[in-house]
Amino acid sequence: MPKDDLWWIHPAYRGRKTLGAEDLRAFPQESLRWARSAREDTAPVAGRDASRGPFAELYRILFMLNGHRPGPVPGWYVVVNTVAESEWCVGQLCADAETPLLLFEDLRFASQQAARAAAGELRKERGRREKATADTDL
Repeated sequence: MPKDDLWWIHPAYRGRKTLGAEDLRAFPQESLRWARSAREDTAPVAGRDASRGPFAELYRILFMLNGHRPGPVPGWYVVVNTVAESEWCVGQLCADAETPLLLFEDLRFASQQAARAAAGELRKERGRREKATADTDL
């Protein structure tokens, strides 16, 4: 069995559990950022210090996992129950102390299973891109 180097990170933040309504209470509405699509450029918000805000502790962890860069953390897709038991959305964790959760408008689903499958596909797609990049660098 392979060693899990990120065992210490909550399963919801690693995409292995859904962030539910009770989890979202920790994220006020103004801390959620919406993007039209996971395929568009989701660069950090310009003109402000991403390390300052109510989620500074989470920012420090995500900043480290993101190669010491602010913004979306590649491969860290999560499933969020946005409307109690009727809508699930795919999001991405961001190294941003004000808006650590980026949700995608085009990835809303009527079931948790469909949202988890979409998040899994995004992770696989990212893995294929990384492998292709690594192969061309050889």
